[in-house]
Amino acid sequence: MASSLPSALARRYTEGMDELFDATFLRKLEMLSLSAKRAFRGQMRGEQRSTRTGASVEFADYRQYNPGDDFRRIDWNAYARLDNLLLKLFREEEDLHLYLLVDGSASMNFGAPNKFDYVRRVAGALAYVALANSDRVSVYLLGGEEGAPPVRDSLGPRRGRSAVFEVFDFLRAAQPGGRTDLTAAVEFLLARRARPGLAVICSDLLLPEGFESAIRRLAYERFEPMLVHVMAPDELQPDLRGDLRLVDAESGAYIDVSPTPRVAALYQRHLQQFRTRIVEFARKHGVEYVFTSSDAPFEELVLRWMRQANVLS
Repeated sequence: MASSLPSALARRYTEGMDELFDATFLRKLEMLSLSAKRAFRGQMRGEQRSTRTGASVEFADYRQYNPGDDFRRIDWNAYARLDNLLLKLFREEEDLHLYLLVDGSASMNFGAPNKFDYVRRVAGALAYVALANSDRVSVYLLGGEEGAPPVRDSLGPRRGRSAVFEVFDFLRAAQPGGRTDLTAAVEFLLARRARPGLAVICSDLLLPEGFESAIRRLAYERFEPMLVHVMAPDELQPDLRGDLRLVDAESGAYIDVSPTPRVAALYQRHLQQFRTRIVEFARKHGVEYVFTSSDAPFEELVLRWMRQANVLS
């Protein structure tokens, strides 16, 4: 299964989502693994270090022998030195849970290349790495109309290489619309008793309620949040000429502008302040953060930038 999976996926996804991945790139992904700063308690034996101690090859600690303990785990060398019965404890390797929170709001349906298509590919690549390493994956599509649940659709948890077909089908069928309330989406996830793990938020972060409270909430609940921030080239360097009406894709609010050099400079200043605020928040709270434009080479983002940001290893 392992050797044929990349080719099978490449054949299945050569149409739609701008050719999601090819077989060569999938083979490169199989050489990677998710990078977590701390250990989590998983559910099954996998590739990640857990906080649980049990039977494995990695020594963790000693504890006092108690009647009924497995005498085969007694350290007889320590007994000879200390005249004390001590039990060896080993750290188990268990599966990590990856939560992919994909912003599916109307503002993501913008840009050339399209931001939503880009974040779907990011989510697909991370899911593939996790499933290839026996980790668990859950995907949440954020965004909805007023009064609707903050998560429009979800999939998971899934585990095992064959589950990548389900994840890719889910991402390929996803469509943007509505607005995203990230804080409400995090509460939605927590209400389902989600186990702590990596929570990767793929978004343009153009969120009316902001992102900070959602990140703090995840960290408080012992998740490890990560931010993949995607913006379109036209948002970074807009071509503003003539009399324009700028319409908010989510609220429908609009503003009429006649761009001037002063207006363009003001836009760039506000954009820089927005990005600086995110960078400083991420640094202060120890959150891994990756920024990219939707026209950046995708393989470079995954294979180089995400490794530099310690998202992948």
